Amino acid sequence: MGDGANLVTTRTAVDLLKIHRGVMVQRKKTNSNALARELKYYTET
Repeated sequence: MGDGANLVTTRTAVDLLKIHRGVMVQRKKTNSNALARELKYYTET
């Protein structure tokens, strides 16, 4: 039960990291979009 379980846990950890990284990238994109919108709003008014 040693190596198999370790493989599974590391694979899960890697998957979680990938998901987390994807979420962070999405969040950064929405943040920059919101920033661009705010800048446009401020420059127009």
